[in-house]
Order: sequence, then structure tokens, then C-alpha cells
Amino acid sequence: MYDVLPGWHTTINPIYYVSGKLLSIIAIVLFVWLIAIKVFKIKKEKYQAALNIANLVFCILSTVLLGSYFVELVVALYAGYIYEQFSFLSRALGPYWMIYLGMMWIPLLLTQFFWRKKNRININLALLIVFIFNLHMWFERIYITIISLIRN
Repeated sequence: MYDVLPGWHTTINPIYYVSGKLLSIIAIVLFVWLIAIKVFKIKKEKYQAALNIANLVFCILSTVLLGSYFVELVVALYAGYIYEQFSFLSRALGPYWMIYLGMMWIPLLLTQFFWRKKNRININLALLIVFIFNLHMWFERIYITIISLIRN
């Protein structure tokens, strides 16, 4: 019923990985696209509608990702498997709590700016948010890989 290693559902939760991968792809494409807009000085009328839709999709997917983080935590705490509970509590309260805190709060705080249309079409704000979100996705990989290996 349970896997031998604590943290097993981190690697099999499909919503977690699908939303994470989609967000990584969208964030990288948006980052390159926004830099190209800035470098080539493209007129606002040509990219404004597409940027609005792209940032709205980005906002919705990051909300799904945040929900999957929460579901992962609930599954770990209510699994009834003491090693699984210890694994996630030590991630949240252990020596690497800053990485966990950043992983949980960056998508929540950053994407709240995109709920307003004025912010979604602001290219400088979008560039900053997408860049920080790319860093967040790397912190997520560190969180999954390094902390799991250290605790095993």
C-alpha cells in the first residue's frame, strides 16, 4: 500500500508534475518572448491581447500548482504513515524550511498581480514575475531532489 521511502507521492502526483511542467514551459517561453518584445521594441497593440491571455493562463495554472502543493501536504499528513508525516514536517520545519516556504509562497504571492488586467498587460511586471517564477521552479527541483536525498 505504501512505498518504502517517505515522500513517495511527490513523484507520482500527476497534477503536481503536469502543472509544474506546463508552468515551466510557459514561463520560459514568456520570458524569451518578453525579452524579444523589449529588444525589438514591438508596438504594444501587437502583443497586448496575447500577453493578456498568456498571463491569465499562467495565473490559473499557478493556482492549480499551489492547490496541488496543498493536496500533497494533506495526503502526507493524513496518510497515517508516520515516516511520511515526518518527511513532510521535517521539510517544512527542518533546516531547509526557507526553501519550502519559498516554494509555497512564491506562486501564491506573485501570481496575485495577474488577476488585474492592468497588471497582466504590463510588460515590465510580467518580465519580473516570470523571471522570479523560473527561479521558483528551480527551487522546487532542489526541494524535491536534494532534501529527499539528504533525509534518506
